[in-house]
Amino acid sequence: MKAIVINLKEKQEVTLQEAGREEFGRLCEATGLIHTCLRPVIYEDTKALNRGALVKQLARIQKTDMHNNYGERTVENGDLTLLEGHELGGRKSVHQVSYMKFEGDINGSTGICWVKVPALRPLIDLHTERAATHVRFVACAASFDFARKTFERNVVYSNYLSLDEEHPEINLPVMVKVLDGKPLLLFFGLGFYQCVNGRYHLSLSNGGMMLQCLKTARGEAEPS
Repeated sequence: MKAIVINLKEKQEVTLQEAGREEFGRLCEATGLIHTCLRPVIYEDTKALNRGALVKQLARIQKTDMHNNYGERTVENGDLTLLEGHELGGRKSVHQVSYMKFEGDINGSTGICWVKVPALRPLIDLHTERAATHVRFVACAASFDFARKTFERNVVYSNYLSLDEEHPEINLPVMVKVLDGKPLLLFFGLGFYQCVNGRYHLSLSNGGMMLQCLKTARGEAEPS
């Protein structure tokens, strides 16, 4: 009888381990999909995205999944708002180089998103790089289907803005295809550039574009 009890405990432990591995596998797949989506936005450099920090944050989200049992929990069924404010790209964060408050929102039915950049005073609002001559802002909207390992993405950039001048408020509208019930994420970032002979070169000292998740939502199919 004692041997049977021990065997049952061992089987339960093995089952829990397998369930944990399955969840972790889905977690890594979700991380990889977000990385693939954002890499061209940040820069063609796999090191520019802090994958370790992203895995930890997505793990927190996965643990909030109340729809599935342990071993079947997913990122997309968790509390996506935990991703808001998370820094994803660059060696520095958006908040480390900017003292401005950015606003944005997502319409889960239409896929229309927007980011508002307040009036810019570069000498006061930005911690610029020494060689930089311009700054550029970016808004990226993306919808993810983690189960099918697919995503839809759309990106909008601002003009190159001189760091020697003040600039009025900027609106960055961006639209993405809605996937019913699937995560909709709005990312926002900025990068510093050096203008040489009329060409703009992205500074890589910060790892490319500094990017953060500004807003999250879920796609809502419009009633037919």
